[in-house]
Amino acid sequence: MAQTPADVAAALERVKALHAKGQDAEALAACESLAKSLPADLPDASRFEVLWQLADLRSHEDHHEAAIAAYEACEPLLTSLGKTRGLVISANNRSYHLAMLGRRDDALALLRLARERSRLAGQPMLLRAYRGLAYWHLEWGQHDEAESAARVAVQQARIWGEPGDLGESLLQLARVLAKSARTDRALLHYTEAVLLLDQAGRASAAEAKAEMAALGAVPGGAR
Repeated sequence: MAQTPADVAAALERVKALHAKGQDAEALAACESLAKSLPADLPDASRFEVLWQLADLRSHEDHHEAAIAAYEACEPLLTSLGKTRGLVISANNRSYHLAMLGRRDDALALLRLARERSRLAGQPMLLRAYRGLAYWHLEWGQHDEAESAARVAVQQARIWGEPGDLGESLLQLARVLAKSARTDRALLHYTEAVLLLDQAGRASAAEAKAEMAALGAVPGGAR
């Protein structure tokens, strides 16, 4: 049993080393055991590091219910420690697991919470929150809502000025428009997205190229 902050830190490093080697089942088991053995007087900062690692490992393994519970357990510590970005990530990750469980309304509520929390975290968290909303609205067949969120993401990404984030946002908007049968507009956004994603060295550039090729050439008179 870990008794001191130093013991906890050493045990957590062993968990991280297992994860880095791809031994995720072993890392998760070790982290579960560590979380159960934390002393009651452990400082919040040390307790948070363990619980956050546990949440991430459960999330990585797609243990949906367990991941949600782990992120929820981190919420008071995220607030008390002033981890604004962590609060956004917690809401986003819980929304993913809820969506995977088919709990659409709960997932959407957390996506909106992530967006509001992102206003405090600033860019690029805010534009990514809108991109997340666009993605899930599209998954759920809510095309108007998806387009609205994607356009806000693109607008904010242009102001933010980071090529990778702008490319990802344009890619999401292109996907929305492609699903809405607006092929000409979708292809224009795909074209710009590919250039930016290539420039930023993003892996999604290959996906964008494949999707653009599948749509075909931009027709004459596209606007």
